[in-house]
Amino acid sequence: MTSTPSPWLGNMNSLAECLAAGLVPPQRSPTPTQDVFLAGYCSVCQRQTRFRLGRDHYHERWGYFFREALSCDHCTLNARMRAALQYMLGLCLKPAAHIYLTEQVTPMYRYLRQRFPNVVGSEYLPGEPLGSVKDGVRCEDLQNLTFADGSFDAVISLDVLEHIPDYKAGLRQMARVLKPGGTLVMTCPFLMQTQKTFNQARLNSNGEIEHLIPKPEYHGNPLGPPSLSFNTFGWDLLEDMRLAGFKTAQLIPYQNVDLGYVGGPFPLLVGTV
Repeated sequence: MTSTPSPWLGNMNSLAECLAAGLVPPQRSPTPTQDVFLAGYCSVCQRQTRFRLGRDHYHERWGYFFREALSCDHCTLNARMRAALQYMLGLCLKPAAHIYLTEQVTPMYRYLRQRFPNVVGSEYLPGEPLGSVKDGVRCEDLQNLTFADGSFDAVISLDVLEHIPDYKAGLRQMARVLKPGGTLVMTCPFLMQTQKTFNQARLNSNGEIEHLIPKPEYHGNPLGPPSLSFNTFGWDLLEDMRLAGFKTAQLIPYQNVDLGYVGGPFPLLVGTV
């Protein structure tokens, strides 16, 4: 088996460490005229492949959304999914490990079900009782999970936290359902040169959404209309994780052109309880 190269650029605990390491955001790319395909090695498939950088992942203002693009020809997982899986598989979890994934109707969930029979996924289904199952999909609210304390060896949450009105409650819940020594592997919109989390929306005292920016930001939702983004995170998220019950909280930047992690470095957040 080919040895998988490492994309990890160290374990970082603060903005000062990030700046000292000289990590800078990716440069804006020229406007594409067609899809681009890059040859490389998939850390999930463990094989040579092509990664697609599609025109549909290009924004006139922001350039390429590299984390959402670069899907593998074989497993179809995009860059952030593959990075999170590469890190989690590096934890050497036993096949019988209990894993909670904060998504279910995705290629990520289908891949994990093939490797770990005790994986549980969920989606937020408005109007459905928490913990119930509708059409094979479990309903959970990250702010109020129905699982017992210490249910899981690992929790994986990929670009969900920004859609949670009370993200700190979500962090507390993920820490609560992990077993002692368990690990959270998480991605979310994170500005690596920014200390403070940027609030884009909130719920007011009447439970109504209050927008804090002129043009609200929405992200794709596999089950329905696009989901509102409440926050874009900064380095203070690590302290929020510690206050939520994680003994350790670190940001692990990753970048590796050969693995299809192009345009970074990008942040992976890891916490242990």
